[in-house]
Amino acid sequence: MAKYKKCPRCDLNYIPVNESYCDVCKAELKLAPASFLDEGDEDDELETLCPVCKVNYIGFDEEMCASCRDKNEKESVFEEEDDESWRTYLDDDKEEILPIDDDTEVSLSELEEEELEDETEEETEESENFDELDEEYNEDELEEEEEELEDDEEEDE
Repeated sequence: MAKYKKCPRCDLNYIPVNESYCDVCKAELKLAPASFLDEGDEDDELETLCPVCKVNYIGFDEEMCASCRDKNEKESVFEEEDDESWRTYLDDDKEEILPIDDDTEVSLSELEEEELEDETEEETEESENFDELDEEYNEDELEEEEEELEDDEEEDE
């Protein structure tokens, strides 16, 4: 009487004691040809499940099945017809855009002067902010902090 054991890989199929894996595991590991498959099953390798519905099979060159494609087309047409809100943004933009006259030429020196004026305005704003901070910070507080730092340095030595 022949002795059998369970396949060590799948732990489902019984195999003769002298074999290492069952036929199914050998086929998955490509150690042996899949002789137990029907010839009609080979066509299934070229087909996969639809990633959208996961029910219908599709060819390797298709993105989704026909029913999902039809649903998707109907939804996109429906969305395009109802979504008119974007037109309001276009109308707003037309008001803000100023016409550019090609006849008016601005020299580089004028542009440079404008940039310098903008930079000086920014610098004055920043310096005014620093002046306000300086006014808030009085000299007594500064002297107290300096004394504390000196005391800390003496203690460390």
